[in-house]
Amino acid sequence: MRGAMSKLWQGRSRAARCSGSARTALTIWGMVLALLLAAGMTSRAEEAPKVALPVGSAGLSLVMIEEQGCGFCLRWRNEVGPGYAKSDEGRLAPLMHIDRESKDAERFQRVVYTPTFILMREGAEVGRIIGYAGADIFWWQLTDLIRKHGPSMPARPAG
Repeated sequence: MRGAMSKLWQGRSRAARCSGSARTALTIWGMVLALLLAAGMTSRAEEAPKVALPVGSAGLSLVMIEEQGCGFCLRWRNEVGPGYAKSDEGRLAPLMHIDRESKDAERFQRVVYTPTFILMREGAEVGRIIGYAGADIFWWQLTDLIRKHGPSMPARPAG
């Protein structure tokens, strides 16, 4: 313990020997670097293209963020995809597919898992479904989101 404390103290004493002007210069460069990084992040977000989302009769859109090789995305496309546009939910919230690695995906807040379904109203996110656990759960989650943020919907038959 004593050796560790000695090394810690030695490190502090070296920093303490640093002149005041050198510390000030380091602090200023640190702030400049932070400002440059922040400016780079905001300009990147501003450059992200605005995606023209299809809008349904309720003013809603559903965005599916997916990526190549995603097994759950493929399952959704096979199990739900073919009938989505014909469903009540599909008419209320038309679907748009966006690749997670595309510039279009930068518009949305952090997406970690695919698929991620983002319910939009008038261009603003109002809810998400993260992942895909099967058709029945997906329909239940989506119907619940639309009920909270859109018009009333008829109950989906059990099945």
